Amino acid sequence: MTRLLHRRGQGGEITAFLLLIVLAMLAFGGLVMDGGMAIAAKRRAMNEAQAAARAGANQISESRYRTEGSVVIDCAAASAAAREYLTAHTSHVVGSRVDCDSGAVHVSVQFSESTSLLGLVGISSIAVDGTGVARNAHGVVAEGR
Repeated sequence: MTRLLHRRGQGGEITAFLLLIVLAMLAFGGLVMDGGMAIAAKRRAMNEAQAAARAGANQISESRYRTEGSVVIDCAAASAAAREYLTAHTSHVVGSRVDCDSGAVHVSVQFSESTSLLGLVGISSIAVDGTGVARNAHGVVAEGR
């Protein structure tokens, strides 16, 4: 009877199985937790890029407004204002780009978000980027006019 209960060569199988289950649950937890943090970081990058673009779009060419009455973005001042905003409000940005034309300011930012549980499997950070566009609207206007 005891021979049936204790088979030879099967000792420790449950330990290996539990180890695999625990590792799989940690990996899944890492994907859920770090994935949520990555989504939040993506939204933060988009917010920062949008705010920098708005700061740049506020820089209009006063000379053109006074002489012609037209609202045109001063690209040099807009680029400087967007970069100044990023420098003052974001310490984690590793790369940024500011493009400007007479009607809109385009800002893109990149940074790296650290992971917590995925670091156990060799993924220590996730690259995140965000873009924002802003245009200056003078007076009360409707979109597309």
